[in-house]
Amino acid sequence: MSDDAQRRKSDGAYAVGYGNPPRDTRFKPGQSGNPKGRQKGSKSFKATVGAILNEKIKVQTPHGTKRITKLEALVHTNLNNALKGDPKATDQVFRIAREAGLVEEVAEVFDKLTMQQLVEEDQAILERFARRHSDGDGEEGGA
Repeated sequence: MSDDAQRRKSDGAYAVGYGNPPRDTRFKPGQSGNPKGRQKGSKSFKATVGAILNEKIKVQTPHGTKRITKLEALVHTNLNNALKGDPKATDQVFRIAREAGLVEEVAEVFDKLTMQQLVEEDQAILERFARRHSDGDGEEGGA
C-alpha cells in the first residue's frame, strides 16, 4: 500500500474507484438490487407452461380410462385429426416430429395407416397402376 493510501485509511477518508463505490450509495443490508423485480417464489412463463402441460388428465381409451399428461393428449388429438384428413393437424404433427427428430418414423406410420384405411378395390387399382408403369417404361417411349 502506498503512503497516500495508508494516510487516507488512517484519516478515515475512503478511496472511491473500481470495486469501491461511495459508502452512502451502497446497498444497505437486506436491501435488494432490484426492488421492483420478480418476487421470490413466482414462476417464469416457461415454468408455468411446463407445469400446466405436465398435469395429468383422465382420457377414455378403447382399453378403459387412462391418465396421461395434457401434452400427450394434445399430441394424440393432433395425430387423430391428421389421420382423419385435417391438413393443419398433419402439418402440426410433422412439425412436432421434425423438432423431436422423428420425421421418418412418423412418415412410415402415416403410410401404414393410410394403406390400412384404403379399400381393397383402391389397393388393386394402385397395384395395377404400379405394374403398368414398371412394365411399360420402355413401351411408352416407342408409341
